[in-house]
Amino acid sequence: KAGLDGTADADATAKPSGEAEATALVRTAGTAEGVFQLGHALSNDTERQMDREFTVRVHYEFEAKNEPAEKLPDAAVGLRLYARELRGRLLRDLALVDATTESGTAQRQADETLSFTLTLGPGDAVHVFLDGHAKVDISTGRTASACLKVGRLEFDVVTRPAPPVQ
Repeated sequence: KAGLDGTADADATAKPSGEAEATALVRTAGTAEGVFQLGHALSNDTERQMDREFTVRVHYEFEAKNEPAEKLPDAAVGLRLYARELRGRLLRDLALVDATTESGTAQRQADETLSFTLTLGPGDAVHVFLDGHAKVDISTGRTASACLKVGRLEFDVVTRPAPPVQ
């Protein structure tokens, strides 16, 4: 959404190969946001409660900057891992990236490994996914951009029977 005399562009892509990108750019005034989700859905098709041990590995890089360089929250990037059951109940919420230009230009590249266990009852299912965004919001007179790239996303899942519920 471009502001008066401004331009705003945003884009986002996610590929089955485990790569995704979100970008946003605003010149002079406006708001732009690119958002992606990338992950898997798993179900327990057995008649028994099962533990799913997840190991998630991901490489990411991001940059958020504004011009002139001022400590204002003009650009932001975020990357979180969520696990939700089919009814929408949140099972996990893990933050990987939460950065803005409020403290100046922000940039980083990193490799992260996350490990957690989810217990699924018979017939239960879960969506485990990365949610990424790049957002720019400028009232007037500046330029800002945000970019978030994800690559080499890998999920390792080990399934085993869960202990009986007492």
